[in-house]
Amino acid sequence: MSHFARRHFVTLLALLALSPALHAELLYESNRVELYRVNAPQGVRNDHPMRLETYALEDRLAEVSLVLPNRRSEPLLDEKTRLNLGEQLAQALRRLDPEDELHMIAYRVDKSGFLSSKRYASSARAFVKDGQLNLIFGGLEQFQNEFRDPGKPLPPMGSRTRPSTLAGELQVSGAAQLAEGRSDWVLIPVTEPAARGATSRAAPTPAAPAPAPAKPTVTWQEVEEGLATLDRMRQRGLITQEDYDRMKKRLLESAAPASR
Repeated sequence: MSHFARRHFVTLLALLALSPALHAELLYESNRVELYRVNAPQGVRNDHPMRLETYALEDRLAEVSLVLPNRRSEPLLDEKTRLNLGEQLAQALRRLDPEDELHMIAYRVDKSGFLSSKRYASSARAFVKDGQLNLIFGGLEQFQNEFRDPGKPLPPMGSRTRPSTLAGELQVSGAAQLAEGRSDWVLIPVTEPAARGATSRAAPTPAAPAPAPAKPTVTWQEVEEGLATLDRMRQRGLITQEDYDRMKKRLLESAAPASR
């Protein structure tokens, strides 16, 4: 059995280990991001399907930081993971029904080991309600084996009713904020493209728009690695040719000017 087939087989077994009521459906998987469609709590209806701009999602996700014990504040998602997640999250939200939510898992890959790399997962329940993307985290920076134990469920997503005890502290900036009384629940204002220009209900319209923060640049070595990953995803059928072309363009545009 190939490496890729083995990963999908293990993922399937892990889903079967979950509660039957969860009805998790894999929508997208890469070495950095996994998205599953799950049922919303009974009686809950979200604002789905929702069309959101990828660029806007990526910028908003950059406003969420993480502080772990004995470590300084750092972005929750690195540049590559944020680009991957923003693209796929936008696509997934267009496919959801009001009774659906997403189980979102983002991996940080640590390649500091001499012979192997390690993966750490941050996982959340994701849905759009009242003009806000809700991310309720169930875990932060949880160590994950390269191949998930078939008897071990997916990293947990958060609960609307029970706050999660996290290994670190979430910090937000810009328009993102934490839900009242919850340190595990991030609220990110979002609007569909058709509603652009309308006055936000969360804040008064500024006299002039603030300049967008400069996007972090990546080195050409990182671009080459990203292109190789995209090519493998395309060959395996994980992304379409259109997805490949769009993400390739984004990676090339993100390269550091000094390295061109």
